[in-house]
Amino acid sequence: MTPRTLLLVVTLCGALTLEATAQSQVWVKRYKGPGSSYDQAVDLAVDQAGNVYVTGFTGDGSPSHDIVTIKYSAGGDELWLARYDGPQPMDDDRPVAIGLDDAGNVYVAATTRAGENTADWVTIKYDSGGTRQWAAIYDGPAHRNDSARALAVDSDGDAYVTGAEIQGDHSSRCLTIKYDPSGNQAWVRRFSEGVSSHGIDIALDRAGDVVVLSTGQGGQSSAYVTIKYAADGQQSWVQRYDTPEGDEPVALVVDHVDDVVVTGYSKFGFATVKYTSEGLQQWVREYGSFQGTTPAALAADYNDNIVVTGYTNVGDWVTIKYKRNGNQLWVATFNGEVDRQDRPSALATDDAGNTYVTGRTSTLRSAEDILTIKYDPEGNEVWTVSYNGRGNDYDDAVAVATHPSGYVYVTGHSEGRVSNFDFATIKYTQSAECRGNTRLNVNCFLRCRDGRQHVQAKVTADLPEGTELTLLLDDGDPQVVSLRRRGKAKANWIDVASGIHVVKIVECDLSEEANCCG
Repeated sequence: MTPRTLLLVVTLCGALTLEATAQSQVWVKRYKGPGSSYDQAVDLAVDQAGNVYVTGFTGDGSPSHDIVTIKYSAGGDELWLARYDGPQPMDDDRPVAIGLDDAGNVYVAATTRAGENTADWVTIKYDSGGTRQWAAIYDGPAHRNDSARALAVDSDGDAYVTGAEIQGDHSSRCLTIKYDPSGNQAWVRRFSEGVSSHGIDIALDRAGDVVVLSTGQGGQSSAYVTIKYAADGQQSWVQRYDTPEGDEPVALVVDHVDDVVVTGYSKFGFATVKYTSEGLQQWVREYGSFQGTTPAALAADYNDNIVVTGYTNVGDWVTIKYKRNGNQLWVATFNGEVDRQDRPSALATDDAGNTYVTGRTSTLRSAEDILTIKYDPEGNEVWTVSYNGRGNDYDDAVAVATHPSGYVYVTGHSEGRVSNFDFATIKYTQSAECRGNTRLNVNCFLRCRDGRQHVQAKVTADLPEGTELTLLLDDGDPQVVSLRRRGKAKANWIDVASGIHVVKIVECDLSEEANCCG
């Protein structure tokens, strides 16, 4: 969808009405590391206040990389940036996941590589102000290529990490570690089956139990292995899903009643399996064809329906929604405009049961853009929005998150004009009320008092009391206003420079210009 923008130039005030669009970009924040380095975001988290946390890695022109974690305010201002360089000068440090606790602390799980055959885990904790509290390094007994893969954090500030521990004979085992809030190991658990077991994903249930998805060996072929540990680290149960053709696990989710759902690749397509909290298999659902279909991400919605997204070997997105009993509700596909290798990478749901899928798509105007699609609970496409970065070249998403206020957040990497890849983090706003017959009347006027210039935007909208709207001044300096009785609100910007300024209501893609005491 291409948003419409209507501009009106006024001297003191102006007014217009416009039917609004369903989504719009609030801000985009890019991070470019030293020189023309290769910078790539890896994961994203959003807290209740709408602050946004992104972690990824940055290069400095050498073969090594450092971990960069950034906190943005709800308005897109950078609040802090923390950089982690491993214990060795030329370490290659790359994060895999980010998590938050209820106190506002930030956790990053990563792999730090000191040489070709030596890598360790590192788990880092920052306080809400970005000060590093601790960095816990795990080096397995064989001192080989141990690698972290996934992270979960509970409300008390305990951190759980899973991944692979390489043994002396080069076989691997699934390793899971619980750290207490001070960074001490609370427990370490290992699981091995065959010559290759490594943790893929991890999640917590309401009781604080830990569920891990691992690779394993079922007979002569690979298998999904799902392991549940009690909060104290005691193994509760193990379940396997394996077929003669071999199965590769991809993702795990625990729903609101503590049932466990896993998905992965099996027999040319998706295979999604649901277990009760006690480990009893409830159902298996397969989707795919001989063209091949590979899953990429998994989520549960507010009603414990399950959504899986992935891609076909011919480059189309496929998103499937199942009821909690396993019945298929809908399948939605997407094929980009040039019929090339389009791939989704992440998905999220909101409190209304909508689904958001993000990834990359090939286009006529550039090599690849970041694409985000919203589906309603019935699988209808509500909107699509794309991001073409500064370099008009390769852009790809890695994570998406939603917020109860309706905002949608996407992060990934984007090629710059003079740099290689940069982090690109995007905040979108959407308002269902801004569609249909809803109309907005906006008044902007400027005042000069005591030599100080002010911009004030008055909003009058036929929307419910309490509806939040985002107003931008000159495409920045956002203010979120909440409509009062009779649908009125206002925002003020103080000490603005002389000249023409643009105030925009993001949700409605509605803009006005005003000449500030010019």
